[in-house]
Amino acid sequence: MTTNFHDADLRELRAEVAAGCRVLASRDLSPGFLGHISLRLDDERILVRCRGPREAGLAHTTSQDVRVVTLDGEPGLPGELDGWTVPHELPLHTRILRRRPDVRCVVHAHPRRTVAADLAGLTLEPLVGAYDIPGSALVAGGIPVYPRSVLVASDALGDEVADRLGGHAAALLRGHGVAVTGASVPEAVLRAVSIDEIAHLCLLVASAGGRPRAIDAADRAELPDLGGGLNLDTAWRHELARLPGTPHPPPGRGDPRGVALSDHITSSGHITSSDHITEITQLYARYSHAIDARDRESFLGCFTPDGRIEITGGPAFAGAEALAGVVAARTAESPRHENGNVLVDLDGDGGEHATGRAYFVLRGADGRPAGAGEYLDRLARTEAGWRFTSRRITFSWRA
Repeated sequence: MTTNFHDADLRELRAEVAAGCRVLASRDLSPGFLGHISLRLDDERILVRCRGPREAGLAHTTSQDVRVVTLDGEPGLPGELDGWTVPHELPLHTRILRRRPDVRCVVHAHPRRTVAADLAGLTLEPLVGAYDIPGSALVAGGIPVYPRSVLVASDALGDEVADRLGGHAAALLRGHGVAVTGASVPEAVLRAVSIDEIAHLCLLVASAGGRPRAIDAADRAELPDLGGGLNLDTAWRHELARLPGTPHPPPGRGDPRGVALSDHITSSGHITSSDHITEITQLYARYSHAIDARDRESFLGCFTPDGRIEITGGPAFAGAEALAGVVAARTAESPRHENGNVLVDLDGDGGEHATGRAYFVLRGADGRPAGAGEYLDRLARTEAGWRFTSRRITFSWRA
């Protein structure tokens, strides 16, 4: 069954998947630019972290990198994959999701400590109790190992992983990484964090000459379930608060150091202002790359369909055709753009509009400055992400 999502709901889900990717990176669970998260939308479509034209790795994932695709890897909405490609290992996600209706989220990451523990011949044991109650319970339930170190890029290989996973919450992929499931993005990501922490403890015990041993069964039986409010909600807020650029929560409203945590975190647990500002900042960089590369489609993709550029004391360009002329007028000798000191003011937390300003420098082929000035921008949040609605360019000087 296909479900119709309101734009605001879909934006929130994209943001949550993007935040999950950044948490994986901040926990060093997937070094570099590899790894991805998927989230089931309905029987036919998922959200998945895709690779875009300005790919910079999991740590820099924004909502724009999270696209709607079908379980067959096709666009789930019109134009959804324009400029983006699905992961090579999409079958790892889709074959598990087809097999497991209880699973809504699949995380694939490359946690080096987990990989190392398995390659060292260590079986992950529930060697801790109150140290990590949900993690200990997860490991006690068993984590099967898929023995092949291959790229899971076909349905047949995806079925092999799903077979090995069975009804478990996670599987290790030998010499590769992990596939971790959950009913939500926070649950799946937090499970990946716990697995890697327990793998690390197993490695530490083994390196000290010991053997990782499960805690006493009677002790495990006495461990309480502290509930989702602590194990999930609080733990997820903690992970989000650790992300680079996230403001530390002050005691409360009215404190001179800033606003309360509730102003930054929505009920679903993602940090809206941080996520939006990151995406908008990347939009400034995409604009510069697109115009310098004379990439018409990428340049137009930075604006809403009725977007415009105004040059103080000069011409204005309104609409796609006029904006395309800006790119067409450039030559290989045209100066290149550099942005700096980007400031973004959101129109309320999670709002639909924003203003931005930034300084820019133009550099000629010889690297010497050829002009400088300031951008003053209006932005709108669209289904495809943040876009400029208008840009006023004011030169302080130009050659």
